[in-house]
Amino acid sequence: GDKYVAFGASVQQMLPSYYKQRIDPDIKAPMYNEFTASINHELFRDFNVGVQFIYREKKDTVSAILYDSNTKRYWNTYEKATDWWIPFTTIVPAAGSFPEQAVTMYFMSANAPAQMTAFANVPEAERIYSALELTFSKRMSHGWQLGGSFVWSQTKGNNTDDYGSVWGYSGAYQQANWFVNRYGYIGSDRPLVIKLFGTFTLPLQFLASFYYTHFSGSPWQ
Repeated sequence: GDKYVAFGASVQQMLPSYYKQRIDPDIKAPMYNEFTASINHELFRDFNVGVQFIYREKKDTVSAILYDSNTKRYWNTYEKATDWWIPFTTIVPAAGSFPEQAVTMYFMSANAPAQMTAFANVPEAERIYSALELTFSKRMSHGWQLGGSFVWSQTKGNNTDDYGSVWGYSGAYQQANWFVNRYGYIGSDRPLVIKLFGTFTLPLQFLASFYYTHFSGSPWQ
């Protein structure tokens, strides 16, 4: 005969008694750790060069992740709930220059609890930016100035950086399959950024200036 199969989030989480449990009591604000090392040197009068290294990592990302109110247990990763997730490994065939790849995805077991989420810090969340920057600057003198920078960087993690993924109740980090093949370069990664600028004094006290930027990996839209 006909039967009803629950799909998606449990409606119980909208009840006042459950809704109040949807904020982790130990939640804390996300934070960034940053390390910067730089050196600057005036090679000759009015001309300065510099090199800088930047390392920045995001910690304590918050998101709505699977939570069982009965056992007070988060189960958004396989490692947290091996009894509620069933791994399934398959081979994705090679395509073009991409070799074949073994991929493991996860299905909820029959004894998994109702799908309820709670807003909490996600220790598995990763986001790291590192960069090497070279700069030069010729100060305004003798009627002209010139400067610029070259930045080689990478931004990697297991989350995109658009609003749809970072506003909290987006589904980011919510369940085990979020982490499948997720870690890598994210949307804001710009491997090379070049900036150049200059100003020149023209006859009759006119000034001419230019400003140039180049971003590799910048999206069209």
